[in-house]
Amino acid sequence: MIPETPWRFGERYLVTDFVQVNNIAIIDMANSLQGDGFISNVAAWIRDKFYYPLDGSGNPSAQGQLLRHQKGLFSGYHAKKCVYYAWSLPNEILDFTRCGICIDTANLATSVLRVKGIDAWVTLGDVRDIKSDTLLGRHAWVTLPYEGENYVLETTIHEAGVKNMAKTKDVYDKNSEWAKRGGIYFVYQAKYNEKEFKGEGPLGSEIVELLGLPTHRVLLMGKVRTQREKEGRLLKEWRAEERIITNLLREAYRGA
Repeated sequence: MIPETPWRFGERYLVTDFVQVNNIAIIDMANSLQGDGFISNVAAWIRDKFYYPLDGSGNPSAQGQLLRHQKGLFSGYHAKKCVYYAWSLPNEILDFTRCGICIDTANLATSVLRVKGIDAWVTLGDVRDIKSDTLLGRHAWVTLPYEGENYVLETTIHEAGVKNMAKTKDVYDKNSEWAKRGGIYFVYQAKYNEKEFKGEGPLGSEIVELLGLPTHRVLLMGKVRTQREKEGRLLKEWRAEERIITNLLREAYRGA
């Protein structure tokens, strides 16, 4: 069964809807990147042409606001919806924002790769500390075949010249040199493309809801009680965890 994502503005989307292979803008972009080294072209493009959104204090930003039907110049809108965490559709990133958190750019990169028939997947899972196995947070990345092996494409790395691809066997192995550089490794839980969702890890489809919740609060209080907490507190805790993860990811990939 394909899960819905709760992380929008009340619209109902399946997670597979976020891999857009029939969108004209996505198709045009895939065509422009086609040629020798298509996969490496996509990896460089997602690294160099987009950025990870931060607020004024340097914290990860995932908030969203939807405004419709303006009343007047100074009188607001008839309809307004604000959320502390929201997914962007790939065409929104490509045509408008040019930025995104891990799930956003993973959906975009996978969409472009899938247009050209690459067996790419948006992959969801855990980021864990290599020494203690402590769960640091949830994450999204891209998995795909490359040069005869399975690779991870990390879409939150936006530093020129940094190699943002690593072998899956290294990223999933806490004893690998890649893991030792950042002190982290990934644990796979689920993956999807435009056709199917595979919840093969212990969390299954639940990982979709957990992506936007602060990990430590869920571990202490459970998912249901966490979802009842004030959004401001959830945002603050999610930001703190996400900031740690993104910093560790940069360290892991800088020496790749």
